[in-house]
Amino acid sequence: MCWEGGEMRKAKFGEDREVEKSVTLLASILVRYPEVSTVNFDSKFHTLKLSFVLRGRVSPERIKVFEEKLKDCLDAYSSLIDVKISPVCIDKVEYDDITILEVERDVNSLTQEELSLIVALLHEELEELVVAEYATHLLEEDMLLQEEMIENILEDMRDATHGRSFMGYREDGRVLVFNMNVHRL
Repeated sequence: MCWEGGEMRKAKFGEDREVEKSVTLLASILVRYPEVSTVNFDSKFHTLKLSFVLRGRVSPERIKVFEEKLKDCLDAYSSLIDVKISPVCIDKVEYDDITILEVERDVNSLTQEELSLIVALLHEELEELVVAEYATHLLEEDMLLQEEMIENILEDMRDATHGRSFMGYREDGRVLVFNMNVHRL
């Protein structure tokens, strides 16, 4: 069921399943990776953007080192799995006392292992700056389940045609996902 204009309606089953998978993917990424503050799925460009909050202003040199190491790691990973990986876009937005690091990647060849690699490298290079909302109740088996779910949904998302973009974020221990296709009257 979908809410539209304050009333419930039944959507096409295929579209409902794709939308449900998109929402589940974003929620699963946020649950599994507490370092991710927001995650966006852009259906137009078929990309996933992960945002990480870092304490303070991060020097351009540290961001450059992270970016170069990430590209080297992804090149090595690409060689190991024998799949050409699309370029990764890294951007930063600075505010007075925080830096938002954004990593954007095409969904068509993205894997769960690549997400883990991005987060692991973030810890390796910027550990003391990473702001994360860790859940004390998440067990190892829960994390493995989330990883498996992420991998399966990523495979399904390669063919997604629902045309909806979503944004997920965390707030006060909750994960929220919103449809970004707002229709204005």
